[in-house]
Amino acid sequence: MEFKSNQKQDLSSGCAAALCFIPTILVAVIGLCCLPFGLVLIVLGIIWFMLSFSEIKKARQREKDRLEQLKMIRENTDYELCAKTLTVIDQGRPIAELDSDYMSLTPIQREYTLNSVFENVVKKGIEDGIITEDEEKAISTFAEHFSLSKQVFDAQPWYEQYVKLLTLNDLMNGIVPKRREISIEGYFLNLVKGEQLLWRFDDIAYYEEVKRTHYEGRSSGVSIRIAKGVYYRTSASKGVPVTTTEMKQKAIGTLFVATKNLYFYSAQKTVKIPFNKVVAFTPYSDGLGVQKDTATAKPQIFAGLDGWFAFNLVSNICNL
Repeated sequence: MEFKSNQKQDLSSGCAAALCFIPTILVAVIGLCCLPFGLVLIVLGIIWFMLSFSEIKKARQREKDRLEQLKMIRENTDYELCAKTLTVIDQGRPIAELDSDYMSLTPIQREYTLNSVFENVVKKGIEDGIITEDEEKAISTFAEHFSLSKQVFDAQPWYEQYVKLLTLNDLMNGIVPKRREISIEGYFLNLVKGEQLLWRFDDIAYYEEVKRTHYEGRSSGVSIRIAKGVYYRTSASKGVPVTTTEMKQKAIGTLFVATKNLYFYSAQKTVKIPFNKVVAFTPYSDGLGVQKDTATAKPQIFAGLDGWFAFNLVSNICNL
C-alpha cells in the first residue's frame, strides 16, 4: 500500500510539473514570435514557472515529512501492547495492571503506543455517533492514568468529533458545556450578562438573501406626430416586474455560539442573532440557515462549518 501511495504522489507531482512546463514553453514561443513586446511575456512566464515550481517543492516536502512521521510511528508503536490495552479497557479491568508493560518501553515507544491506544478508544466510542457514560468514563480514566495531554489531539478530526459529542451530551442533560476553552482575544463581543460561550467556528462565510427586480415585456411605444415639434407617445411601459432572490456572500469571519445569542464577527460585517428571535434553523451539510421571526427579516446562512453539529448545538440550547 505504501508503494502505491508513493507512486500516486510521484504521478501527481509529475503532472503538476508538466502543467508548469507546458504553459511556460508556450508563453516563451509566443514571446519570441512577438518581439520586442514578447519579452514581457517571457519574463512573466519565467516568474510564473518559478513560483509554481516552488509550490511543487513545498508539496513534495510536506509529503516526505508525512511519510517520515508515519514511519516513525510504525517503528515505535508496540501493537501487541496496544491490543492488550484495548482488551483490558473493553473488559473493564484496572488500567494499573498494564503499568509494568509500559514501564519496559522507551519514552518514545511509550508515547506513540499510548497515543495509538487513545485514538482507537476514542474512534470506537464515536463510531455510532453517541458517547455513553461508560465510554466517556473509560476514555477519561485511561487518559488520566497515563497523564495524556489532550491538547496534543486537538487538531485531530476524530478528537474534534469526540468533543462535539460530549458537548451535545451536556446540552441534552441541561449542563452548560465546558469541554473546550474558547478564546475571544481580538474580538469585541458584547455578551449579555450571565451569557456563556459554547463553541467557536472559524473561517465562516456569511450569506444574506438579496432580491433583484427586472422588467420583462418592456415596450417603447409608438410616436405620433401631432404638430410641428410635438409628439404623443402611446403604449409606453416598463413591462411586468420580475423579482428573483439569491444568497449573496457578505463577509468571512468567526461565528460564536453562546447560550443566548449567535455572534458573527468580521471586518466587513458584525451580526448578533438572539435565539428568542429565531423562528427556524435549517441544517445544511456544510452550513446553518437562520430565519428570524420578524416581518422584514431575510434568510441568513453561515457556511463552512459542520452543519449537523451546528444544528444540534443550537437546537439543544433550549435545554439549558
